[in-house]
Amino acid sequence: MKLTTLILTITVNIPCARFAATNAASIVDEVINSSSPPLFNPALDSPYSDPTYINSQISLASSSYHNEEHYLLAEQIYNEILQYTSNNNIDALHLKGILNYQFREDVPLAIQLLTEAIALSDHPRQRLKPVDYKLQLMIYTNLGEIYRSSGNPSLAIATNQEAIDIARRAGGHYDLLFGLLYNQAQGHLDLNEKVSEWEKKKSNLRKNSYQCHIMAQSKALGKLEIGLQMGTTDGRNENLPPNFFFKTYLDIAQIKFSFGEYLDALDFFQHAKKINDSDVEVLMGIGTCLQKMGLLDDAFGQYVKVLEIDPRHPNAKLNTGAIYHERGEIERAIEIYKSCLASLNIHEPTYERSKVMIMNNLGAAYISGGQVDSGVAILEQIMEINPDIPDVLVNLGSFYNEEGSIEKGNEHLQRAIVLLGGVGSGNGNYNDNNGQQGVLSGVSAGLMIRQRIALPPIQLDLPTTTATRLNFENGVAELAYELISKLPNSNKIIDPVNAVERIHFYLVYHCIGNDRQTQLLVNQMYSHAFLVGAGAGAGVGVGAGAGAGAGQPLHLARKKEKHEKIRIGFVSKFFGDFEPHGLLLEGIIRYLPRELFITILFSISASGGGPAPYLVSAADEVVLLDLNYNSARFSLMAAELDVLIFADMNSEPMNHFLGYNRIAKIQALFWGNPITSGNENIDFFISADRMENPFLTKNSNRHSPYSEQLVLLDGQGIWYSEPNGLISSSYSVEMQNKIMQSSTKLTLADFGILNHLPGTTLYLCAQSLFKLHPLFDDVVFDILRKHEKSVIVFTKGRRPAWTEKFIDRMKKNPKFTEQLFSRIIFIDRVNSLDFPSLIQLADVMLHPFPFGGSRTSVDGLQHGIPVVTFPQKSLRGRMAVSFYASMGIWDCCVANSVEQYVDKATKLGQNEQLREDARRLILERVGRVWDDMEVVYEWTRWLLRVSGKDSFPSPSPSRDEFNSNVMLKMQRDEEVVDFGIVPTPTVDDDYTPYELFLARTASAYNAAGELESSKRQLRLLMFERPLDVGVLNDLGAVLEQLWELNAAEIVLREAIVINPDFKTARNNLGVVLKDLGRMDEALEMLSGGDLEIANAANVLRDSDKIEEAYTLVCEFLFSKGECGEGTGNGTGNGNGNENILKITAIALLEHSPRLTAAVGEDLMARVSKLREGGGGDGHQDQQQHQDQDQNRLGLINSLATFMHWTGRWDGAAVTRMYKEIGFVDDDGSYDRCEEAGRVKINLITSYFSFESEARRIESKIALTANTMNACVDRVVVFLERPLLSGEQIVDMAVDMADKITLINLGRRPTFADAFEFANDHIRNDEVVVLSNDDIAFDHTLKVLENGVPDKTIFALTRHEHDVDFGSTGGVLQAAMRLNQEGRSFVLHPRIDSQDVWVWSGEIDHTVVDQARFFQGLPRCDNRLAALLRENDYTVLNPSVGIVAKHCENMIVGSRGVKNNAVEYGYKVKDGVRGKGEFVLISLDYLF
Repeated sequence: MKLTTLILTITVNIPCARFAATNAASIVDEVINSSSPPLFNPALDSPYSDPTYINSQISLASSSYHNEEHYLLAEQIYNEILQYTSNNNIDALHLKGILNYQFREDVPLAIQLLTEAIALSDHPRQRLKPVDYKLQLMIYTNLGEIYRSSGNPSLAIATNQEAIDIARRAGGHYDLLFGLLYNQAQGHLDLNEKVSEWEKKKSNLRKNSYQCHIMAQSKALGKLEIGLQMGTTDGRNENLPPNFFFKTYLDIAQIKFSFGEYLDALDFFQHAKKINDSDVEVLMGIGTCLQKMGLLDDAFGQYVKVLEIDPRHPNAKLNTGAIYHERGEIERAIEIYKSCLASLNIHEPTYERSKVMIMNNLGAAYISGGQVDSGVAILEQIMEINPDIPDVLVNLGSFYNEEGSIEKGNEHLQRAIVLLGGVGSGNGNYNDNNGQQGVLSGVSAGLMIRQRIALPPIQLDLPTTTATRLNFENGVAELAYELISKLPNSNKIIDPVNAVERIHFYLVYHCIGNDRQTQLLVNQMYSHAFLVGAGAGAGVGVGAGAGAGAGQPLHLARKKEKHEKIRIGFVSKFFGDFEPHGLLLEGIIRYLPRELFITILFSISASGGGPAPYLVSAADEVVLLDLNYNSARFSLMAAELDVLIFADMNSEPMNHFLGYNRIAKIQALFWGNPITSGNENIDFFISADRMENPFLTKNSNRHSPYSEQLVLLDGQGIWYSEPNGLISSSYSVEMQNKIMQSSTKLTLADFGILNHLPGTTLYLCAQSLFKLHPLFDDVVFDILRKHEKSVIVFTKGRRPAWTEKFIDRMKKNPKFTEQLFSRIIFIDRVNSLDFPSLIQLADVMLHPFPFGGSRTSVDGLQHGIPVVTFPQKSLRGRMAVSFYASMGIWDCCVANSVEQYVDKATKLGQNEQLREDARRLILERVGRVWDDMEVVYEWTRWLLRVSGKDSFPSPSPSRDEFNSNVMLKMQRDEEVVDFGIVPTPTVDDDYTPYELFLARTASAYNAAGELESSKRQLRLLMFERPLDVGVLNDLGAVLEQLWELNAAEIVLREAIVINPDFKTARNNLGVVLKDLGRMDEALEMLSGGDLEIANAANVLRDSDKIEEAYTLVCEFLFSKGECGEGTGNGTGNGNGNENILKITAIALLEHSPRLTAAVGEDLMARVSKLREGGGGDGHQDQQQHQDQDQNRLGLINSLATFMHWTGRWDGAAVTRMYKEIGFVDDDGSYDRCEEAGRVKINLITSYFSFESEARRIESKIALTANTMNACVDRVVVFLERPLLSGEQIVDMAVDMADKITLINLGRRPTFADAFEFANDHIRNDEVVVLSNDDIAFDHTLKVLENGVPDKTIFALTRHEHDVDFGSTGGVLQAAMRLNQEGRSFVLHPRIDSQDVWVWSGEIDHTVVDQARFFQGLPRCDNRLAALLRENDYTVLNPSVGIVAKHCENMIVGSRGVKNNAVEYGYKVKDGVRGKGEFVLISLDYLF
């Protein structure tokens, strides 16, 4: 249940406005400390001609009169100074503004005066003097604080940011910078509060309030951490406020706590504690962090300290109750919660909030302790007070789901999701810690998982169950897919027990098809929801897709010496008195040889008490695990286990989610739940030969029931101690008597069976109702109809609603009649002490199918009651038959068909002698079931083998051997089938939901460039579909991109063997062969469509056969006659076919009605035919059409490139044509950029340490030209390494150097580097131009003077100089010439290469996170274009209007034509991975 612990104050509180010191900062110290002269007397000669006098007057006014009592005197001095200086004194303007704000509360005038002071400080006249940065910072600081405190946090943030930028440029002044950073943090929080208040009035927009709140905290945290980092540097903290560090540590800790970063939060709380170790808020913070991390004892100690300081502290007391709750001490927790309620003061302003918080915990405690009705009543009472409390909604939603009211339960969970900021997958709108749209928080992810895994306890009928199962799998797959992109690592769940809190317990009872794929699908969902390495220390290491480190040991035990014993752990929540999972393992734990093993029992806290005494005495060590996930995890890791056995993993959340950790080298799952885990961290599934399908090895991969390696123990495979002996040896005589006295029900009437007539057979089916499959209902009615003098007894469900739904189901059965149903009796649930009495009153027990049980059947056999069973294929229906095999009993009770089952049950019921014979035989042989030491031997043998020890000798027979294999042979002679069970449902081309998910995610990972993840998913899919040529082809394509060429060839050839006509596989194999250098073989594979021709042309290109490459592509797109011989002389502009040139050039433009009107319909028809030639046969889906369009565009682009390389491309003619179509002036002249009235343009570029001197010169020319460009206001240069002493990267006058900002990255920049810098340091209303280092601009940048539209990015193709631009001058001369030359540069329309990116505003963080690849790599531009479009950006290429000049061969040498494949070819492995898109030349956005 959702417990409420400490509610931390997240808002960063600043005790008072952080105004900068108002003493005149521009006055030298000796003037400030001199004696103050009298006030100015206008009657005398003006002393204001002396600057020293002015400074002394300002010092006097600010130090002596700037207070509430004398501020009029200070104002008089400021006015006189301003009057004499014509309002040109910065100090007077500044201080007069502060005075008007502080004492007159005249905010507008204060803002006006401070704004005038800032303008004056930046006036050109002031530039003649050294810049007084400290004064500027103080004015900005005070103006920002006035904006913030007067309710305008947006302007406050903007003002503070300007000041922060000044401080960073100036260096020093750390005392003021600290205040700025602190105020900036407060501004972000105030902005959130302002938005939140407005949003509270609009319930449908409540999530936006949460979004703003989280975003504000994130930004505030950033500012606080910067300030703290600078403040802790030696020598920088002399002027800090006394409580600066304490308050900053505390604020950062609280924000990090709110983000779930508990370890980091704890560290900052501890720093604060070193300053003040008795601060209650700090101690509470430490305690809550420790509690969240699972360190309950340490947390409890902190709360005790708080209560010693403040005995009435409500949160400390409440949290101690929560700790008892987490430990499973429910009664103590309830006692504390009630005490907290009783101590509330109704007059306190927080009364209602505190009351609700405590009531929620109390209701959750009642439910956890089994008092469900009381707990639900309390929660519903809270809903009447306030229906919008997420924790209460979650608790109620979980309750209703467990009740079986899935729709109602999920509605409650959905309301909680909305309140918490994520609205679910219905509309794809998520929010998280950084406030981004389209991102999901970990809390919401946990609740969405609850919705997806909720299953009804009682199945209504087989069609409904089949539909439920399919909906379950599809829902899990859909959420898993969304989590990949919607849940960043920073938001992933670190405590799944708390976040998810439920498991899909009822899945195994569906008995539909193969559970393995379903479990694997669930594991995929969790792998994208949980954080690997979470918490303090090791964390959740989930299976498929978990990323680096998934499935690896998170706690490596010390290396053991060979003679040391093997440490074996057994973990479960169901180790209490007479609980089946403990009984099944008791003998194993007790009798494993102690000279070889140490056994450790890990018992998860349960409301019923601790582990049973027979388990405590059996184990060498016993460890009680808390109900806190992290605490339990740490305890397990501390045990340094060699082998860990999970007794169950699908019964409750703690053991289930602990299984996602790698705690021991070997981890195995026992069949406490007879279902595979689907979890990569579970290595083995322990079963027995008798309990598995005799034909198991005939299953294909797809139909294999286990994801783990299956361990088939010989013999019975099930341990049960003889019950009476177990009790007498484990419990005291007093306890035994108490147990006997606790069994109070002896007669039928005691159990509520009142209408049982003498001579009537009593059939008992004592399994839980959720285990009874709808198909078994037919058997019930058949037995009742065939044996008229009989009744069948069921126990009621744990909840009344379950029994009602079960009865409704039976009444809808076609075989239902009132007469038959009247002989079905439902009795109250029976405890374990009364259960033997009930069994002894039965005549025959019905072991249901397709799901059976072990404990119930063996209890019946203990008392000689015939148990009729029909063994199924799967473990879930084969436990009872193993007991019969041990006893050598078959004919009376084991059926091989439904008809036999009904017949045997009827005969046993009708024939008393037959029943008595069966009873006698069972009692005679049931001893063979108990204390089976062969089971222990089999466990020992397996444990030694997996631990790498020597084999264990076979034990001497301790009892009469019985060849049970003879009994099993009887079953093997007949076909084994699951009665009436439908196979796993499929949905698309025989793909199951799990297989569809693997295919979908593999494709998505490939598109995103995450090739290792794509390969992993495809290998999993190939296991399921080994002969699927599509899967083999996709895997081969991914392997090729990973440059695993030999493996790719093998896989692709396998696909072609299966389907020799599979064109795509042949194409991919051709690419692989090309990469391997086997060009002739590659060409044999490449023929047919656009992609194949393009790849064949690349083969020719890499073979230095450029002319042949051109001919191949041209004749495919046009006719042989049109292509002609061409010049191919490599001399520059050729005289190739003008028609092909024009059509190809227009085909590389974005199509629009404007373009059609400009070129004419006939020519556009030719162009359209060329563009649509790769459009396919009309049967493809949208994605296939897009892929084919991209393939055709790529082929046209290749043709243009080959024409260029062979001298057939007339670049000047194409550029002229583009300008004519776009109505762009062709005289090369533009109005020059003006300083005023335009948007600022910031250029971001880079400087590399090229080995080539010529290449370094090109970079310097471009940088010099751009710095000289009047349109460029700022140049930011990312350095690959720090500049050497005296090294210059530009050649210019010194007065231009202040344009340049150098950023030392120490590596090649990524696109994300540029985006992050722009987001953090450039205003949203300014233009950002990101360019390669060898690109220069001219005055055409003027077209950007009005900015770039929102969510629009320009991706510009560079211009090349079409004449020899060589110069004998230096860098400066070449740069000046670049700024002047226009017509000598022409556009070559490469739609696959953009050297410049232009935008305004903040780039979405989703884009930033995915753009962490280097600039300049092959395919980087196409990948970025696709990434931007995926995130709803419009990407345009207006290269005709904005000229980006490529600075190649600018000083010496001729341009020439590339004729060497080495110059333009590259290996596939060098490029950026993922889906790419071309960017057509745009004429729709010309200026």
